[in-house]
Amino acid sequence: MGSLAESLVTMIRRPLSPHHVELLRAVGKERDVPENALVVRSGEAAEQFHYVLEGEFELYDPVRRKRIG
Repeated sequence: MGSLAESLVTMIRRPLSPHHVELLRAVGKERDVPENALVVRSGEAAEQFHYVLEGEFELYDPVRRKRIG
């Protein structure tokens, strides 16, 4: 399986260009997600791509019970 970075700590986060966001909108579906909603469960296969337009995702380690990154 590929990786975007050695770890989330070392990963350089770069926003997409407005053009790229428009391309995502053309093929994707925009939706509102309630605060504290579980979007992806740790360990599950990623079958969707998520791009956050407003707000943030929190990565949470349920084993250590702490936020990651």
